[in-house]
Amino acid sequence: MTHGFLAGAIFALTIGAIVFLAERISEWKAALIGACLMLLGGIETVPSAWATLLAEWDVLLFFAGLAVIVAAAEESQLFAWLAQVAARVADGSGRRLYFAVLCVAGIVTVFFTNDAAVLVMIPLVAQLVRTFGLPVAPFALSVAFIANAASALLPISNPTNYIIAQAAGLTLFPYLRLVALPGLAAAAAALLFLWLFFGRRMRATYDPAATAAKAPTLVFRLTFGLVAVAMLTASALHFPVGAAAIGGGAVLILLIAIESGKQAASALRRTHVSIVVLVASLFVVVDGLRHAGLLDAPTRWLAEVLHAHDAIAAPLSALLMALASNVANNLPMSMVAVQMLHHDAFSGAGATRFAAGTIVGLAIGPNLTPVGSLSTILVLITLRRTGLQVALHEYLVPGALVTAITLLAAALAFF
Repeated sequence: MTHGFLAGAIFALTIGAIVFLAERISEWKAALIGACLMLLGGIETVPSAWATLLAEWDVLLFFAGLAVIVAAAEESQLFAWLAQVAARVADGSGRRLYFAVLCVAGIVTVFFTNDAAVLVMIPLVAQLVRTFGLPVAPFALSVAFIANAASALLPISNPTNYIIAQAAGLTLFPYLRLVALPGLAAAAAALLFLWLFFGRRMRATYDPAATAAKAPTLVFRLTFGLVAVAMLTASALHFPVGAAAIGGGAVLILLIAIESGKQAASALRRTHVSIVVLVASLFVVVDGLRHAGLLDAPTRWLAEVLHAHDAIAAPLSALLMALASNVANNLPMSMVAVQMLHHDAFSGAGATRFAAGTIVGLAIGPNLTPVGSLSTILVLITLRRTGLQVALHEYLVPGALVTAITLLAAALAFF
């Protein structure tokens, strides 16, 4: 059995376990097993794996910081308070509430990742609309769709954005110049589509006083906003964004601790540090593919195709990566893209266009199926935990439509 065959089999089994066995085995455990198999099979060495992780220390710190930030926000009931604010602004109109929820989910996504919007907002929105007697599925699915569609706007809006941006050397302003317009076009197209598909049916009314959530302190809210500003500033100044994220998370935990030590301890228990193990393990698994030589031929082929179609290199990359993310999941595909960007087949403007298209494709493409990203894998699982069973076709029909529309909008915005 050659190293190439073994590496390909380990990669396929790892991704298969993450995508299809999420309810039976934790994603981080599946990835860690895959990394260990790469080492035991002699495909990856311990020094090489360690060097790979050291090279990606800022990305790993970014994931750790985001986990702390989201846990602090959840413990402080910030997201629950935002949902309540949306309900009050909508003033009893189901249609206005639907639009307001989409806006809140979009804002949470842009500044604190699509994963936060899906994992935290969906259970809150489900509870909120149940209280009001409104249909849960359209609200919850729409949060998931808008979370991915809006997640290309900033480097911190989707973890895959930051992974690719780091590899391509894109700081904030070059990122915005390349990706902001396609990202904005995708978000606007998704908002319009979801309003036409779901929103026009939300004609019910409700009593906005039927629910209440304790508002976080003004200091906490201001600090939370400043943490987002700090991460963006770090990106603009080419300072490690991971350091800004972990520092911001520490400040938020400290603010909670000043009010209540028990709440701070609870927030730390909420922190999903396993995400760091997941990402680190996947870096090792993908590096195993590189060592086995399995990425050389696809990288050279893709570089030649994009060079031959230079005018459409970015939208073509977006389409290819969107499709790939729905087969192999966008997180490992972002790491495959990193290895491609480091390959000598990519250089200069071609690498930049590939990176821009990849960011957009991996951000908005996963809406197509529930297996395209970690956030979409967890959508139906999260809904089931809230007591709602959603048939697969209820996801696939709007998911396919919103993906096609947002990809088209983004592709046109590249020109």
